[in-house]
Amino acid sequence: MPVTLPFPLTDGTLAKGSEVKANDDQLASKFDANIVNADISPAAAIEGTKLSTVPANQVPEDRLKDDAVSDRVLRDHVSDNAQRAVGNNHIKDLTIQKGKLSTTATQRIAKAQTEIAVQSFSASLTETGGQILSAVASLEQTGGVYKLRVRGSAKASAGAFVNVLSSEFSPGISVAGTTVLGVFLEVVSGFASASMTCSITIVYILNT
Repeated sequence: MPVTLPFPLTDGTLAKGSEVKANDDQLASKFDANIVNADISPAAAIEGTKLSTVPANQVPEDRLKDDAVSDRVLRDHVSDNAQRAVGNNHIKDLTIQKGKLSTTATQRIAKAQTEIAVQSFSASLTETGGQILSAVASLEQTGGVYKLRVRGSAKASAGAFVNVLSSEFSPGISVAGTTVLGVFLEVVSGFASASMTCSITIVYILNT
């Protein structure tokens, strides 16, 4: 913005020293933290190297316009990972949706890169007056999801073998969306008794 002098000078007119000094002081004050945006020409072409490299004096985040940073200014490289700008710590947890992942066969996540999921359950088998001698766990497909079922073989009090069925479990595992690696059953207590407690573990990976 133009500076207004307190004592405009005219050619051929004498000026007092105090008036000249007042004009000089007015000009000096303009450069004493009074430069404003309008004082800088759009054609100034100020170089980026003129900005401070001191952390405390660099441009703060709240001075950037919303959505000002585009993929054009982020550093990238076709093969050198060290030259790429975005790293793991730039991405918030639980934010990437599966729609953002590639459907191209050569670019999809391999099973070896997925996290293995584990679910554990506890089941009890009871045969009053008999002896439970074995137990087996299995996953059965029902309506597109897996149900966990535990069966046991017991010797009844009369000596005949009968099947004992525990309650079903619904682990919430999708048939289409997972690959089951294994179902493991361990007898915790009660072998060859009327009541057996088992621990069942399902290990699987997500396909999507």
